[in-house]
Amino acid sequence: MKIAAAVPTMLFCAHVTVGFASESTDALSGLPIVPNSQKMSDPVQSYRYCGKNAQADAYFYSGGDNENEDLVATAKAWYVRAMPHATVYTAPAGHVTLVTADGTAAVILAGAIISFVRFSPGLSPAEMKGFGYAPTSRECLPK
Repeated sequence: MKIAAAVPTMLFCAHVTVGFASESTDALSGLPIVPNSQKMSDPVQSYRYCGKNAQADAYFYSGGDNENEDLVATAKAWYVRAMPHATVYTAPAGHVTLVTADGTAAVILAGAIISFVRFSPGLSPAEMKGFGYAPTSRECLPK
C-alpha cells in the first residue's frame, strides 16, 4: 500500500517541506538518489553514533504510479542494484538500511522517507549491524 504521509524517523519532529532533488547523488553522503525523490528542506542533523560523527539529511520518496506500491520494497530493489557492495539490514520496525562496505555512509528506507547518513570515521562491521538493526536510534547498538 502506498503511503502518502511522511513516516516519522529519527530526523523529523517538526514541519517538513520538500523541494525537487536536482542531483542524482546526495551531496552529504555521496550515495545515489532513487528517482521520484524530493529533498526535504530541513537542515542537516549532526549527532554521534558509537563515538563517530554522524550527519543526516532526508528526501521524500513518492514511488511510481502504482497506487498499491510498497515504497520500501520498491526503493530497496532500486538501491540493491545501485549499491551492489552495500550490506542490507532489515530492522524489526520494517526500516531497510543499506550501509556502504567501508561503513562511511548509509541510506535508510522508511516508507516515504529516505534518510542519508554520513559517518566519520566509518562504522566497524559490528557497528554497521547495530545501526542496521535500529537505524532510528542514536544509541550505539553493536550486535
